[in-house]
Amino acid sequence: MMDRTLGGRRRIRLTAASCLTALLAIAAFPWSAHGAGPIDEHTLAYWTFDEGAAATVGDASGGGAVGEAADMEWVPGISGTAGSFDGESSQVVVPDGPTLRPESGDITIEAWIRVASDPTGWGPGASGAGGIVFKQDAYQWVVHGELAGTLWFGIWGARLKSTGAYTFADHVDEWRHTALTFDGNSKDTQIYVDGELMSEGVVGEAVDPAGTPLYIGFKADDGVYYHGAIDEVRISDVVRTQAEIRDMMDVTLSVSPRGLLAARWATLKQAQ
Repeated sequence: MMDRTLGGRRRIRLTAASCLTALLAIAAFPWSAHGAGPIDEHTLAYWTFDEGAAATVGDASGGGAVGEAADMEWVPGISGTAGSFDGESSQVVVPDGPTLRPESGDITIEAWIRVASDPTGWGPGASGAGGIVFKQDAYQWVVHGELAGTLWFGIWGARLKSTGAYTFADHVDEWRHTALTFDGNSKDTQIYVDGELMSEGVVGEAVDPAGTPLYIGFKADDGVYYHGAIDEVRISDVVRTQAEIRDMMDVTLSVSPRGLLAARWATLKQAQ
């Protein structure tokens, strides 16, 4: 049984029976036309961080984007376990592969994060921006320390920030669901926290199919490490709608989607 408070706002209590009920609800849930769950045709990579004790972080999407964890610890997550990053050397390195390069030009990045210290003190880079997801010369989704923990999405010199709408300096040690959407044609970009739109604008660049590795927990160009926990990271090659982002958030709060729905159903049946 699990009893967890999310940011002082929501308490979830799960038993075997309630897990089964949640699963049945998911099976009947009216997902959008883009897919039928957390893993669909637009899911490029999905790191659940549910290994609990390993040197690698698996890709539940089946795309093969397996990450090597360095100096990362495993802690209780928003669902199952999460990766804990110390702000000094912890990182996950995912070698480059075709699934990390959205051919559509569109991208959505979603992740649960819990910042462990005031980002204003992060460094040593000029921005103090600790990477949630960072792919050199392609895309970056970071917590910007110089701006008091603003969420910040960048492609080359173009960027969108949540400054004035949301800063993690005010939300240390709280689990929050973060999401970024970018339309490769219109360049329209949105930043969401807990399913609520915080900032929108235009990022006037294109996602470059760079052959660079992807980092979780590290912004490689500035050499700045993220300090806190990261869980349930999903990258998609489509602009997810606000409804889809909220659906994903609710699913990860309800059950741990460690694979496709059929596999989870079989696991629960065997446990009965």
